[in-house]
Amino acid sequence: MIKNIDCMIGLKEMKDNSVDLIYMDPPFNIGIFRKEDMNKYLDWIKNILQECHRVLKDTGSIYVHCDWHANAHIRLLLDDIFGVQNFRNEIIWCYSGREHPNLTHFPRKHDTIFFYTKRKKEYKYNKLFEPHKQEYIRDYFKKDKDGRLYTTQPSSKEGRYIQYLDELKGVRINDWWNDIKPTWYRSSKERTGYPTQKPEKLLERIIKASSNEGDVVLDPMFGSGTTLVVAKRLNRKFIGFDISKKAYDILQKRK
Repeated sequence: MIKNIDCMIGLKEMKDNSVDLIYMDPPFNIGIFRKEDMNKYLDWIKNILQECHRVLKDTGSIYVHCDWHANAHIRLLLDDIFGVQNFRNEIIWCYSGREHPNLTHFPRKHDTIFFYTKRKKEYKYNKLFEPHKQEYIRDYFKKDKDGRLYTTQPSSKEGRYIQYLDELKGVRINDWWNDIKPTWYRSSKERTGYPTQKPEKLLERIIKASSNEGDVVLDPMFGSGTTLVVAKRLNRKFIGFDISKKAYDILQKRK
């Protein structure tokens, strides 16, 4: 379901406990789509988060994408609405790019994505892995007499145990993501011209981690539509709202 309406109208039409995963990427209040008094902005975010909490299933998760302008404030809102005990991760998405030559501080090259669940236990989470890097293999693995690469890991019962590289899925993806380029890179084929578009790989990682095939994914402000495009490709059901006609038209072309 996709609607070209204000997200609060769309959310209020939804049933309680009807969504498995929410990805929310609100305007950063820097003037691209929204620029107002911080208190008014946070009241707006709070109202949306309260509705998101209502429609999220007990086994569900929410990811909220923000930057340095308001991430500290949004973290407090999430603690209040979803509960401090249901905080899971502060994911840092790192990227590089141009910076102003006259900066008087370190260049700001990351966004923050807060990951919360509806409940402390029994929520959906799928472990994700990436291949071991060659330098890691070189530093931590040795060859046995048959030429198989292995490493040893500590064990509380037996001291240490052997793990063979060819038996491992890879290394767990952690909360610091520096392997996903933003869509403003010239080499990106995903670019739609939407100013705040997020890369498909970013949403693929989130959707795979916190939902399964057939689950319902909600993006209350879908923007360029990346969340919904990826959800469809991964065989999830999807719901999206956006008040912008431009956003709606771009998504129709991407579908």
